[in-house]
Amino acid sequence: MRSFRSSAIILTLFMLLLVAGAAFAFLLQGGLVLRESVLEAQATADWINQQKAQTELLLGASEATREASFSALATAENNVLLLDGQLVASEQEKETRVAGLETQLATAEADLATSEAGAQNQLPMVGFIEPRNRTLLSPGQPLRISIVASDTGGLDSVRVLTDGRVHISYTDLNAQTLITRTTSWTTPNEAGEHTIAVAAMDVDGGTSEAMITVIVSAVGTPTTTATPTTPMPTTTLMPTATP
Repeated sequence: MRSFRSSAIILTLFMLLLVAGAAFAFLLQGGLVLRESVLEAQATADWINQQKAQTELLLGASEATREASFSALATAENNVLLLDGQLVASEQEKETRVAGLETQLATAEADLATSEAGAQNQLPMVGFIEPRNRTLLSPGQPLRISIVASDTGGLDSVRVLTDGRVHISYTDLNAQTLITRTTSWTTPNEAGEHTIAVAAMDVDGGTSEAMITVIVSAVGTPTTTATPTTPMPTTTLMPTATP
């Protein structure tokens, strides 16, 4: 009987030991799982912090880009206003110049009408409407040439010459007393001064010539110098040729 009780006690102690071992193993495993969970949570928190930092950087860059865009837009608006002002000033200058030329032509017509009866042998009058004398140009730049010629007895021919060579001749004038003509010329590639002349001959054989100088410059932006041109009569008859 005593031996049975001893065996029962030993068995009970062994069972308690097994339960205690199982409990310890369970607690150890739970601790490991909890530690892994803590590490995963820490890694997730670090990843979230990294994403947050990257997002803040992107937001900062986006804000800088937005401010730069606003600045560029403001600059563009200022440039548009400046260009509008320059365009208005250019149009006003052009209108003033055209009005001045019309006044000059009207005055010339009035003078011709007044002296028509007693000036049949007067030499032709020639001049340039455009370009202006001493205009600065770039090599190979197209240039508009407008001339005016008049003679009380009637015009026979008018020629435009560049650097002494005939550029164009007008021979079908039918004794008109006043003409205006426009042609175009491409500036030479050689820098320097180049002459443009207009020569007119009336039906009586009298001739007159007007000449201006343009400057071809290889450097800088072409500008114009306002130097008025006046007809320069001459008795030298230049050769007539058709280009």
